[in-house]
Amino acid sequence: MQIPNIGLLFASLIIGIWLFTLHHALFHHEVNPYTSLPLLIFLNHLYTGLFITAHDSIHGVVCKWPWLNNAIGSFCLMVFAGFDYTYLREEHWRHHANAGLIKDDPDFHSGNPKFAHWFLSFMLNYMSIGQVSRLLMIVCSLLYMGAPIQNAALFMAVGGISSAVCLFYFGTYLPHRPDEGELERPDNFRTLEKGDNRLTSFLKSYNFGCHSEHHANPKIPWWALYDAHCNMSD
Repeated sequence: MQIPNIGLLFASLIIGIWLFTLHHALFHHEVNPYTSLPLLIFLNHLYTGLFITAHDSIHGVVCKWPWLNNAIGSFCLMVFAGFDYTYLREEHWRHHANAGLIKDDPDFHSGNPKFAHWFLSFMLNYMSIGQVSRLLMIVCSLLYMGAPIQNAALFMAVGGISSAVCLFYFGTYLPHRPDEGELERPDNFRTLEKGDNRLTSFLKSYNFGCHSEHHANPKIPWWALYDAHCNMSD
């Protein structure tokens, strides 16, 4: 039996579970050495899910109604880090059109393919005064509502930043990094490693490691990428 609007169902689940978990982490959880780390890891994966949902919204595959599709993407990026959906959508389509080309691909490195340098230049492209201001407004509102500052620092700052690192590593650095001695890697994307299965692919940023499959057909939603990978491998 095929579920109608399965993308909308997954988006609703990710957003709903993230909201519930973050509310618990901020307002009902006492930071401690035993349960805080598992909660942080779980929130990290949910933050990643928010961004992946926004990414699917950019490609128009969360649901069949464009207005709702874009509204979901805008919400996910706003609560993820105060990002502007329209700007990220434009930059992401530039990435697809110029993947692996210095200066033309906004997600590619700026001349130094080392991880730390690439990650910094990648993040600076999407940061702005407006983005930081929106993020601070969200954080200050939650602190005003009574969230302890240590909870906000751990579950929002550390959770969000660690999610950004995971997304960059599995969705940009690994699939797009150039070969040794090269600086560019146009239209040539690495995909999952041979030892990966459906579970590990999901844990690595919601199948974002299936990158060749995504660039070959951007209309494939995140939850169908692993099957597309298996079909391409056969």
